[in-house]
Amino acid sequence: PFPDRFGDISVPSLSPLPEGEGEGEGETSEQNQVEKVLGAWLVTTPSSASVETTPEHILLGHSPRIQALAARLRGLVRTTVPDATERAYPGWHGIGYRHPQCGYFCGIFPQENSVWLLFEYGALLADPESLLEGNSKQTRYVDIRRQQDIRVRPIKRLIKAALAYRKR
Repeated sequence: PFPDRFGDISVPSLSPLPEGEGEGEGETSEQNQVEKVLGAWLVTTPSSASVETTPEHILLGHSPRIQALAARLRGLVRTTVPDATERAYPGWHGIGYRHPQCGYFCGIFPQENSVWLLFEYGALLADPESLLEGNSKQTRYVDIRRQQDIRVRPIKRLIKAALAYRKR
């Protein structure tokens, strides 16, 4: 009774809900399908887990200025720690960096009007240039609003210090 397409809106396929199912037992986060119960019908749509989020996805929807700031910071982290891996964290709306021996040490978090370069153990890092902001027990961040805010040498020192701290 439902068309496959309605205007520009894609309508998922509908199938009757099997008897006794729909209580959610046995479901895992690794399923390739998300099942939603609507009345007596089952709507099957692709799971968000089946689509890998990239750093570029994190930056979508941000202004070109924010995207450019994030791109420059991404390059700075990658050139400072070439063996670090970059990964998108959609739940945190950030791009994280992990070192093979040290684990997660920093991340880039786009905001509406700035980009944060966050250090996981920033509260414990020496910061002679007073770049780090925040007051949590563990993390600190450099708030980048303009290209001029990216002070390459002091930021590289913070990145290396964060890595050295994690290597302990």
